[in-house]
Amino acid sequence: AGLYQIHDELDQSHSYSQSIEGEGKHRNGDYWHAIMHRREPDYGNSKYWFRRVGQQRLFEPLSHLAVSVLDDCDDPQAPDWKGRLTNSGWDPFAFVDLCQTCADREDSPLGVAARRIQWLEMLLLLDQTCCDATGN
Repeated sequence: AGLYQIHDELDQSHSYSQSIEGEGKHRNGDYWHAIMHRREPDYGNSKYWFRRVGQQRLFEPLSHLAVSVLDDCDDPQAPDWKGRLTNSGWDPFAFVDLCQTCADREDSPLGVAARRIQWLEMLLLLDQTCCDATGN
């Protein structure tokens, strides 16, 4: 599911993530499912899957990476979003909101920042998925 997601093959990713729904140590398939719906976009469905995912160990490093990305962003809304995304640890629901806000202006500084954060999130999740699959 993750490899298809990274290569923008959302339908294939969706099929694989659904095939392992609710399974695994970190419910990585559910997380990939949530990302897929966020990218689709189906924001409400994405939030549904993030509720199923729950807290993830990758949220802490993702929060730090997002702060760095938003610190480098010259959009005047970046500080507000940084607070919303990371005030009490990583908030995946706020990130869905940010992606929705930027959907019609992907080339804006904030849109570019959101895409960078999403890419970092997918790399962290791909690493977690590989580690879980191999037992490392």
